[in-house]
Amino acid sequence: MENDTLISGIDWDTYRVEMQKLRLTGYFSEKFFSAHQSIALNIDSSIQQTDKKWRNPNGISIWETNSDDWCNCQDYPDDYWKSITINHFNPSKEVVSFFWTWNNDNDKQYEMSAVKEKGTWKISYIEGFKSYNTVAGYQTIIAGWQE
Repeated sequence: MENDTLISGIDWDTYRVEMQKLRLTGYFSEKFFSAHQSIALNIDSSIQQTDKKWRNPNGISIWETNSDDWCNCQDYPDDYWKSITINHFNPSKEVVSFFWTWNNDNDKQYEMSAVKEKGTWKISYIEGFKSYNTVAGYQTIIAGWQE
């Protein structure tokens, strides 16, 4: 159809606005922002290199994880911020790694880490980020679906 819309890539203006909102919280490290931008660049490049038949926003998107990046999950309890528990806290001089869960539910734990920047601990890694691929990874997924 003439009016079909295709996914064309990352809206970089919106991306910059959203990243600025995160920066203003002061909770995130430069390593976090670098990893986030790398993911965005891989997604953008992969989309632009992919045949139009894979870029229909109404179909299955290989670029959507269908999970929340913060918990690598789809469902979460109401008022989850009231029941977060941090465990397996493993500090070192430069990095602290930990897992968080809801209501001490050790069946679902989510790995995170933080680094010290200018004397303040800031989030540097979120487990949900491992759900994203490189450009080559997305090409491999598409090749597998075409077989």
